[in-house]
Amino acid sequence: LGVPALTPARKWALRLFREIYRMWGQLHVEYRHQLRHCKDSVATSCLGPAVRDELARWPFGDPFMDVDVDPFAKLGFWYALADVERYPYVLYFDSVADVLALILQQVGEGNSRSTLMRRHFQGVVANSLRFYRGAIAALMSGVRAG
Repeated sequence: LGVPALTPARKWALRLFREIYRMWGQLHVEYRHQLRHCKDSVATSCLGPAVRDELARWPFGDPFMDVDVDPFAKLGFWYALADVERYPYVLYFDSVADVLALILQQVGEGNSRSTLMRRHFQGVVANSLRFYRGAIAALMSGVRAG
């Protein structure tokens, strides 16, 4: 419904993720072994040879990362494919001051958005009532007294 999500700007996010990967990231290389190989024709929760070969062809290989070994560009490559980089309702901030300004701006825009949504809902209700009143009237006119 157009509710914005606030996230650190890319340069800060990458710095944060680098430390997160180092400390406890699920995409750290130590978790790579948890993606099982497929052993039967019913492939669930596993990666078959075709998928593993596909991963090897990506520019930086699979998304698992050891920040002390892998190039920093690998994190940037995979981060560019994340939801926060692709969705239009994500707003980015570079500082605490930016975050506060964005919050204040979104409060004002949120009030306007709320008014527009309420008007739209009232129009939908009016159209629905008009439709159902007409449908009931048409059904009732075909009913014989009797």
